[in-house]
Amino acid sequence: MPPYQQRGFTFVLRSRDEILRFLTDSGPEVVEPGIVPAHHWRPDHASDNGDGEAVNQDILDSLEPIDKVRHLDINDVTDDDINAYGTVAYKP
Repeated sequence: MPPYQQRGFTFVLRSRDEILRFLTDSGPEVVEPGIVPAHHWRPDHASDNGDGEAVNQDILDSLEPIDKVRHLDINDVTDDDINAYGTVAYKP
C-alpha cells in the first residue's frame, strides 16, 4: 500500500473532461486560464536554483536526465510532457 493510502488519503486519476464535468455538475465557476496542463498557470516562470540565479550549464550537463527536469525552463515544456491539470474555481 502506498504511503499516501497508509495515511488515509485517496488519489483518483481523472481526465480533463471528467474534471470539467465535476465542476459543471457541482456549480463552481472556473477562473482563467481554466482547466489546463499545470505548466500553463505560470508560463512566464523560468527555472532557477531556488535563489533566483540561473542554473550553471556545467552543473546541468552533469545531471542525469531525470534530475535535469527540475531545472528545465518552463517554456521548454510541452503539453505532452505534463500529466497533471490545474484549475481554480469558486462557488458564487
